[in-house]
Amino acid sequence: MAIRGAKCKLFYCALLSVLCLAVAEVTAPDIEVFRENSEFCKISRSVLFCDFNWKLESVSLREYPTCSGEAKCEDIILQRVHKFHFHTSVCVDLTLKHISKVTLEGQAGSDCSSMGLSIQNVTLDFLDDGMTSVYADESYIKELTFSTRAGHLTVIGSQVDVLSVPDVVGENDASLKIHSSKIKDFKRLWISGKGRLHLLDSTVEDFPPESLVLDSSTRNVVSGVTFTKYDEGSPASILLSNGSEITLEEIKGAVKIASPKCPPVSPSSSQLHPPKEAEDGLHKIQEDARNGNRLEQPEGFPVIPGC
Repeated sequence: MAIRGAKCKLFYCALLSVLCLAVAEVTAPDIEVFRENSEFCKISRSVLFCDFNWKLESVSLREYPTCSGEAKCEDIILQRVHKFHFHTSVCVDLTLKHISKVTLEGQAGSDCSSMGLSIQNVTLDFLDDGMTSVYADESYIKELTFSTRAGHLTVIGSQVDVLSVPDVVGENDASLKIHSSKIKDFKRLWISGKGRLHLLDSTVEDFPPESLVLDSSTRNVVSGVTFTKYDEGSPASILLSNGSEITLEEIKGAVKIASPKCPPVSPSSSQLHPPKEAEDGLHKIQEDARNGNRLEQPEGFPVIPGC
């Protein structure tokens, strides 16, 4: 009985330890962690730098930390923590390094005109359009949504499971640069005007028809890219319109360049049956041609515009 009782006590102690660990993991340290006199953080003017040295399981930031005086921090640099939760209502430039899992939540306020995110060796589940610029190096992003609010996206040596740009990019000279990376699902990318794409030395798996649309966009480059699921029978498709330009170099897999079809032209009755002035003008053109005179299009002569 004594042995059985000792086993029960050990079981309850083990269970209690597991519950305590679970509570500790769910309850992340609050804003008190992000202050100058903490053991992890230092402040230099408007920059907050925190190195947790893997000592904390999880930290969160849901309100502005204070830097010098009462001023809010403009830049925050965090590194070496297992889990980090960040609320995007905190409008700061954020640099994250060596973090096992990052969770972004909330939405940026309407008064937040600029918010950049830079990650290195970071795992990120979901990144929506709250950031104005994104730089990812040697990181994994499960889903990346980029929009007109964003100015620049750079992905180097990383993997993105889903890349989606639902809106037109280009009004503010936006750029997308993807280098030495893997894109599993290239869902949608529409670039117009000053926007440009540089897709270099990368691998793209799913590339649905017309998933890349260029509209009045130049200086686009796709070089050293492998389209793994596409061959001559079913090529990847890029749609060009309104004078767009793209340079293709050293492509593996088949790529088709398409352009939108011209809409059918239905001539009006006046074009099918020109007015008398137009007929007289046609006779004048014929007469001038016979006499060697300079040819001019007379007023009222019908013209069917091209596409």
